[in-house]
Amino acid sequence: MVERTMSDGERIRLLLVDGYQEDRRYWAERFSLSTERYEVVEAHDGQAGLQHCRQGLVHCALLELLLPDMPGFEVLRALVQMAGSPRFGVLVLTRIESTSLLDLAKRNGALAAFTKARTSRLDLDYAILGAMYRNGRRQPQGNGP
Repeated sequence: MVERTMSDGERIRLLLVDGYQEDRRYWAERFSLSTERYEVVEAHDGQAGLQHCRQGLVHCALLELLLPDMPGFEVLRALVQMAGSPRFGVLVLTRIESTSLLDLAKRNGALAAFTKARTSRLDLDYAILGAMYRNGRRQPQGNGP
């Protein structure tokens, strides 16, 4: 597999890992309807999210820490470890309203961490684009388009 940079017109493949269906759909709609920049992929639990990332089909992952199948920090550590090859950004977007927990997520490798109730799509857009820039705007590897 060869890493290559994204072309200017290519969409960012954004993975939403969130066990809360309503939240996941809400954020998927915000990204899909507000701009053509994103192709949104949804994962309903940690294992499904990890599988998408193992396939190399992700540019950036947004992770809820409250997951139905495994601890969110376990998924975070696994995603951060995978993020080196192929490169992709890992951001936390959670229901948990704790500054300490958000700081802990960043210390564990998240490029940024947000609370859902206090975050707009524009806040996330800036963070995602920042993550893409820091990671060299890499295109995903694998069997995707």
